[in-house]
Amino acid sequence: FENGQYKVVGWELNARNKAGPRWVNLRPLLLDSQHLAIQAADLSLKLMKWRMIPDLNIDRWQSTKVLMIGAGTLGCSVARTLLGWDIHHFTFVDYGNVSHSNPVRQHLFTLEDCHDNNGYGKLKAQAVAESLRAIAADV
Repeated sequence: FENGQYKVVGWELNARNKAGPRWVNLRPLLLDSQHLAIQAADLSLKLMKWRMIPDLNIDRWQSTKVLMIGAGTLGCSVARTLLGWDIHHFTFVDYGNVSHSNPVRQHLFTLEDCHDNNGYGKLKAQAVAESLRAIAADV
C-alpha cells in the first residue's frame, strides 16, 4: 500500500532482457470481499483436483446432494467442510433442539439458536441449514 494505492510487484524481463521488478496498481479493479471469497473457493477446488484427485469432475461434485443424519458435532463439521468444497445441496435429519451446551462444541450454532418462542432452542436441522445458507451467501 503506497500513497493510498494498492500495488503488487512481480518479476519479468525488462528492456535489457534481465529479470526485474514490475509494479502494478490494483486499485482500479475494486476487489470486494465477496469476489475474493468466490475466487478463493474456486482456487481451492482446482488445487484439490490438480494435486490430489486429477480425475475429479468438479461440475458433478458441485451438483452432489447430501443427506446428513444428525446435525450435531460431526454433522456440523462435515457439512461445513462439504460447503467449503462447493457442495450446497443438503438435507438434514435431526429432531433435536439446540441447547446451551451445543454452541461450544458445534460451531454452526450460536447462543441465539438456543432460544425459541416456545422456550426451547431452534430445531438443530433448521439452525444448521440457516447457518450454512448465511455462510454460502457470503461466498
